[in-house]
Amino acid sequence: MLKKKIQVVMLPTEKAEKCLIFRHNRLNYNPNYLTQEWLKYNDAQSFHLYFLSDEETKNNDWFYDYHTKKVLKCLSNKSGILNEIYSNYKKVVATTDKSLTHLVVDPRPMVSKVVKELPQPSKSFIEKYISEYNKGNIITECLVEYSELFSPDNINWATNVNSTWKQITSKSVLKINRNNEITIHPIKNSWSREEVIQLFVKLLQSTGKEIKAEIKYIGTNKSYIEYSGSDFDDWIEQNL
Repeated sequence: MLKKKIQVVMLPTEKAEKCLIFRHNRLNYNPNYLTQEWLKYNDAQSFHLYFLSDEETKNNDWFYDYHTKKVLKCLSNKSGILNEIYSNYKKVVATTDKSLTHLVVDPRPMVSKVVKELPQPSKSFIEKYISEYNKGNIITECLVEYSELFSPDNINWATNVNSTWKQITSKSVLKINRNNEITIHPIKNSWSREEVIQLFVKLLQSTGKEIKAEIKYIGTNKSYIEYSGSDFDDWIEQNL
């Protein structure tokens, strides 16, 4: 499982259906269909949430332009020119705005292309965003889960036979559940001493270098590990 840092922005919208409503100095979510006339009469504003990524923007993707502060559709991005020229935009990977759709393309022949809404945040995240916003804590970043896909090149989809299994390609794709929702985690800004020790051990293990410590699993709880060894323990005591 991969987690990527994603930016979150709340933008005003002319729409008034199933969006965030700012009224009486408080933010709320209205799942019903409203009208701009109702919003103006009640001195309210409507907003949508957009989740922005540094991923390459391709044809028919949606992106946010920081200069115009608008969400636009990429109609042409030959050879990644858009990504090279513009640095003031980010790709929209998810949103509460259900009017934003994208074409889901299946690489297999004879399979229909489907137009779907962009992925959306869960109801629990929307509630959390609103709760924090009303406390004066605006969520501007979060971690979003991605899946890593591995696939062999040169697959003959007609016969489901791969001609060369030597070339294996991988790419990370947004993890979406059956409700077309992304999985969101808060960004962690503080760690306990025990968590820092665990992170150091994982880092050392990833380098393939020997850890001068004995590792023992305590009882049947394999999530708890005891580390011992003079060099390792001395470093921990001096630095943590």
